[in-house]
Amino acid sequence: MARQPLFRETTGWAVRSLRRAMGVWAGACLGDGDLFDAALGACVRQFRRAYGLPAGDHWEFPPCCGSPLLWWGTLCPAGIATPFWFDIAMCEIGEQEGSGKAVNNPRIVEYLQQFAHLNRSGLSAVDETAWCGAFVAWCLQQAGVASNDFLNGKYLAGAKMWLHVGKKLGDPVPGCVAVVHNAHAAASTTATGWHVGLYVDGDRSGVWLLGGNQGNKVCVAPFLRAKGWSVEGYRWPSGMTLPAPGRKGGR
Repeated sequence: MARQPLFRETTGWAVRSLRRAMGVWAGACLGDGDLFDAALGACVRQFRRAYGLPAGDHWEFPPCCGSPLLWWGTLCPAGIATPFWFDIAMCEIGEQEGSGKAVNNPRIVEYLQQFAHLNRSGLSAVDETAWCGAFVAWCLQQAGVASNDFLNGKYLAGAKMWLHVGKKLGDPVPGCVAVVHNAHAAASTTATGWHVGLYVDGDRSGVWLLGGNQGNKVCVAPFLRAKGWSVEGYRWPSGMTLPAPGRKGGR
């Protein structure tokens, strides 16, 4: 999917996600519609001014601050680019499971419906199905990543199997796929102890990941050594160019 700017009168899921993101950034309620209207345009103009971007009432993902990176209390580190799938994932922040088994978030169901085996079993209709891997795959698909490594594979619904796809990285870069494990599964946030998300930041104490099914929602969350988490691998989509080296972030 090309990086198309969103103008007035544009409609669709990207506008709906942007509306939610701008509302969080501005601390205002912009509603949940999918139309790029005057209210959203005004908020985008404010955002562009705040980040020193050229004036305008349209939205396009800038190369560094692809989304309002204020949601975890810090600005996007200068000189670090994020891939388009990371920008898309940022706009999904706040999606969460429905209350109880009878209520399912249709957005999470959309993540799960990529996988034929989950559709056949009926698990794709239930947002309580483990969906961290489905979320990562969905973001990559929306960004136009066409590698068979990441799309339509049965194993990609499971976090651990992301260790076997794409290119292995010795050091993480913002937006790369990160697989973590907690040996004390009963005390972790996943039943198996395995989890996958997109790398945001990290140091010796642990990593921060942007991912799905983190506390039953899409958010940025810490996976700390002190809590039993270890990083098992960093991966990069096959055929996709790694970003140019930049200043490393730090917490």
